[in-house]
Amino acid sequence: MRYPKIIPLVCILSALFLGIGFVWPRYQSYVRATKNLENKKTFLNNQNEYFRKINEMFKRMEGNVEAVAKINAALPAGVDYSKLVNYFEKTATENGLILNKINIGEPTESQNQSAKKIKETSIDLSLVGPYAAFNNFLIKIEKSSRLFEAEKISFIAPQKETNIFGFELKLKVYSY
Repeated sequence: MRYPKIIPLVCILSALFLGIGFVWPRYQSYVRATKNLENKKTFLNNQNEYFRKINEMFKRMEGNVEAVAKINAALPAGVDYSKLVNYFEKTATENGLILNKINIGEPTESQNQSAKKIKETSIDLSLVGPYAAFNNFLIKIEKSSRLFEAEKISFIAPQKETNIFGFELKLKVYSY
């Protein structure tokens, strides 16, 4: 009769061990899945925050489209020689000057340490016309959206009794 007391104890212990043997791995799997889910939630929250910030910056940039366009006009990406020649020819003609000669140098790195990416291009212009027309030409260049810098201006005296001067103008134009 000793066996009847031990049998329920053995059954309870074996059920407990079998339960732990089957339940414990499932519990570990549940804990891993919960941690994985939390990691995924954190990742998605961070990704949503990142996209929200990008969207905010994009909206701010859309509000500044006009300013960005002005900067791109002042400092274009590269030197377009044909546009420069056309601009100077057109501006000189509009102001009553004749463009005798134009010499455009090769772009070089800026000497300014804070503007290493900006390239400078030297332009030599030879113009003929009245002084008032040359003054208007300089004003037009100064008010241009393009960034020009006058380095040197030379005047050539008029021939005889005419009001026609010769002008030598050395400019710098900037680009990326």
